[in-house]
Amino acid sequence: MAVEPSEIKSMEDAKKLALMILSSLKTDEMFFNPYRGSLFVHPDGTITFMGKVLRPEQVSDHLARHMWENRKKLNKEIRKWRLVGPHVINCGC
Repeated sequence: MAVEPSEIKSMEDAKKLALMILSSLKTDEMFFNPYRGSLFVHPDGTITFMGKVLRPEQVSDHLARHMWENRKKLNKEIRKWRLVGPHVINCGC
């Protein structure tokens, strides 16, 4: 069973959500991921996020910073996720 994401109210919340999204890439478990199609893991361990190739140690901070800057839109998507579940939400942010 997937953990429900909490709304982003601080940079720490953004970092926690970024870690949850990144860990969900390694499993088949359905989890809130507004970046489906924008977040790719390569065989060499690098990750492409919105066209930018990042080393594994960079990705968490980069993703958290992006989520913090777009928290208003993401919080709206998190609220929708809680209401309707994983199969409807795709904000494309």
